[in-house]
Amino acid sequence: MTAIAWTVADPDTIERMIAVGLCRRHKNARRIKSSQGDGGLDVLVPVPGQSQFHVENYQVKKFADELNDSRKRQIKKSLARAIATHRDTTYDYEIAKWYLALPMELTREQEKWLFDVADELQAPFPVEVFGLTAIEELLLDAPNIREYYLGDGIEKVSQILSQMTNLVGLRDLTADPAKVEPADAIGSLADLHSHINAADPHFNYDYQVTAEPPTITPGPGLIASVIARTGKDAPCVSWHVFTKYDAALDDRPIPGSFSV
Repeated sequence: MTAIAWTVADPDTIERMIAVGLCRRHKNARRIKSSQGDGGLDVLVPVPGQSQFHVENYQVKKFADELNDSRKRQIKKSLARAIATHRDTTYDYEIAKWYLALPMELTREQEKWLFDVADELQAPFPVEVFGLTAIEELLLDAPNIREYYLGDGIEKVSQILSQMTNLVGLRDLTADPAKVEPADAIGSLADLHSHINAADPHFNYDYQVTAEPPTITPGPGLIASVIARTGKDAPCVSWHVFTKYDAALDDRPIPGSFSV
């Protein structure tokens, strides 16, 4: 797999990829929508055994080449706002650790600058750098994030969803039902299942065919179930969509619509 050309990648795509990668690694992480009132909070990872407000805060920045004075001001402002949120008794947020997450390795002088800023602002929590090496390891854990945002992943997911919807993979099998072997159908369905779940960084998909409408049982990550049939006596085809991490719907709505 070739290295990501971070310095020429779309900056907004960089931020999205890092945030999705963090949420994939930490399934219960959540993202705070960027705004003037976000309180310096970005990607929040709850500390195990603590409340959802006791968090590690990853401040994601799209800087991939240098830290000029303007970018340093942005980083300092984000850290200052996070400190203010931590100390504000109006909210329950308690920041256990603050990370500067960006796709570049800081020099010794840049690291010293960051830690000096933390001392100047009297940060009440540890400040660390989550740099290029850590981010690339993050994306190696979930390579479909890279393919989706920088490769042909979006088109691949769309194509497989279309195959699932129309059962394209089974059309050849149904030409002569008398000659269909169970293993043939199982292979086609299993391939579709494997490919879509490997390609989509946000959701997992399951499907089933039953004589009668199945009972839908809520389960971890289940966000949608669609049951359809072509006629009164036809079997029911059910599609189930699960999030791969808690904040998946923030990154992408449920894709498309199903018509069987």
